[in-house]
Amino acid sequence: MQADLPGKSKVQIDLIATKCSRETLHVQSISFWAAANIGPYAQANAIGNLVFVAGQIGLVPHTMTIPPFLTDQIQVSLHNLEAINMEMKSIPFGAVCYITDPQAYSEVISEWNNRSIILAVSCRGLPRSALVEWQTLNLRRIHCRNVTIDQIGN
Repeated sequence: MQADLPGKSKVQIDLIATKCSRETLHVQSISFWAAANIGPYAQANAIGNLVFVAGQIGLVPHTMTIPPFLTDQIQVSLHNLEAINMEMKSIPFGAVCYITDPQAYSEVISEWNNRSIILAVSCRGLPRSALVEWQTLNLRRIHCRNVTIDQIGN
């Protein structure tokens, strides 16, 4: 994501430190279920019952190309996000949607369809000139006797 930083800052880093072990998800080859990494990062990092999902743009998994239209990019990026959520056995409880055109706000809110809390942020640019990118904070799903309980903590 391209954004203006305060003052003369050239880099901004978000960091979480923990003594807990973590589980990561790296999709490193072309597949049909989720887009491969386009940088040196993991699609998701889980620490305890929290899952941090990296930004997902609308890369079509088996071709690694981006559709030209916003609606298609929204659908493909949400599909990629859902594939990661299923693999990590998690559901989003908060999302940030980065958009390059503020006019896209109502469409991304509509497509998100009240899945969780959402913040839409307009930015100058996204990787591979994408028009939309989703980043979520998820909770692990715990199954107990055919009942799903979503919880935070250990």
